[in-house]
Amino acid sequence: MDQYPKRLTNNMYMASTSIQVFYGTHNGKIDLHWHEFYEMSVILKGEGIHVLNGTSYPIVPGSLFLLTPADFHELVPTANGTFEILNVIFTDEQLIEEIRQLLFQQTKTLMTVFEGAELASIEADYWRLWDESNNRREGYRIVIERTLQRMLVDVARKCNTRLSHTEFKQEHSLNQAIRQALIYMHHHFREPLTLKDAARQAQLSTTYFSECFHKITGVSFQHYLQDLRLQFARTLLHVSNLPITEICLASGFNTLSHFDRVFKREFQQSPRVYRQNKPGTIK
Repeated sequence: MDQYPKRLTNNMYMASTSIQVFYGTHNGKIDLHWHEFYEMSVILKGEGIHVLNGTSYPIVPGSLFLLTPADFHELVPTANGTFEILNVIFTDEQLIEEIRQLLFQQTKTLMTVFEGAELASIEADYWRLWDESNNRREGYRIVIERTLQRMLVDVARKCNTRLSHTEFKQEHSLNQAIRQALIYMHHHFREPLTLKDAARQAQLSTTYFSECFHKITGVSFQHYLQDLRLQFARTLLHVSNLPITEICLASGFNTLSHFDRVFKREFQQSPRVYRQNKPGTIK
């Protein structure tokens, strides 16, 4: 395996606007990459595999996925085929709090398949975004933002219907403030992130937030954050040949020595040994 994930930055794609719409036909594999922005894509034509954070999912026409800045992925068509894709990318500022809560309340992968009338509707929304973005008629920014918000709500509703009643009940038993902080952590764990930052998202004092966080999640803030970073690093070790030092920094660790120590404590082997002996799948 000789993959080197490419980083797509806001400066490359979002320098002049907070929303961009793209349509394209892609021949062959779309290599492993990640980005600083959010991306929501729908497959119009083509079949294959979507490798998201080291896990493979099938792709068919109508497949839709929403990616955060904490995700990395690649698309592999069947037999070197072709993907026809509509996608919209947008910055964090487009996620108003109510939509953020709807989308990420269960902190699970946001992937689904649209069919029939639902697919026609979501495709029409994409083309509306495309038309407004390219023609820029009076009021186009308002239309684009409102259309995107409605699409995100539709995706949240469809993805959340996949939760069982028990899962849904468990997810909603989380304290609202702590859940808001968890969502923030899942999207920003690779950045310098402190207890104070998370408490600010929950609008609680640092001490009280720490107590509530441990009570609800069963672990400390620091333990939860470290686990997010370790799981991300382990997956990068599995699917890429990025230098271990770069994986360390990309996962949110400040020093290689600390990364080596906590990784070995968690997985009973160093990052280097893990890469040499990596299993066929990640669980």
